[in-house]
Amino acid sequence: MQIWKAHYKDEFHDTDIEIFNDGKEISFTLDGVRFSSSTSISEFEYINKEKSSEVENRFNIIKMGKYDTYYELQRYALDIEIPVKVIRKTDTAEITGVIDISFQLVEPDTNKPQGIFMYDDYDDTIVKDFSLCVDGKRYSSEKNTLDFETALSDICRKIKSDYYIKSCFTCQYSEYSPYGNCEFGTMMCYRECKKNCLKINSKADYFKYLGDEDFTHRQETFLCSEYDLRNKCGGYRGFVDI
Repeated sequence: MQIWKAHYKDEFHDTDIEIFNDGKEISFTLDGVRFSSSTSISEFEYINKEKSSEVENRFNIIKMGKYDTYYELQRYALDIEIPVKVIRKTDTAEITGVIDISFQLVEPDTNKPQGIFMYDDYDDTIVKDFSLCVDGKRYSSEKNTLDFETALSDICRKIKSDYYIKSCFTCQYSEYSPYGNCEFGTMMCYRECKKNCLKINSKADYFKYLGDEDFTHRQETFLCSEYDLRNKCGGYRGFVDI
């Protein structure tokens, strides 16, 4: 279990919170209400078949799902600190870095083209920061996104002369699905089929050697004892700038 420091703010709250990460799901509890998410940093769900008036009076909630109804948290701002291991290239020391993420969910601009939701207006997400802080320096992604693949790729390009992030994102045995992936937490770990991983440099290779193999979903920031630097082959998703 990992605990992330965070600060939550909406029209009812302005407080420091702890986000608990069990490797599969991130969650926090505020005012006795638990919110959780498994594939996004921003889409926290309050799961209940009924929209509780007590909860509605303390949070902005949007109704989602036509048949299997759930409720998603809206109209809030969140600053998150995610600790990660970083390798400093000058002396190969393993040090601690922090991924800082700051965003806000705001009422959508109805004048802009947007998707139509079945029940309520879905908030727009404004990303204020996605950066890596290490050795007193900050490396910010120029992409205004909460998509970890996009933002971390940008950061890795910026730090490659001096550092690399030691996590699933830069591991030789992790891939993203050729069919698409979510913002966070849907990397596919193939550490049980390492030999096949080392044969892959294209989408065709992926389907040939890993298409029928079992995998485990991992978060980009996860790290296990079998980590191997992604510098032997490109895999399906290509090399990371490390």
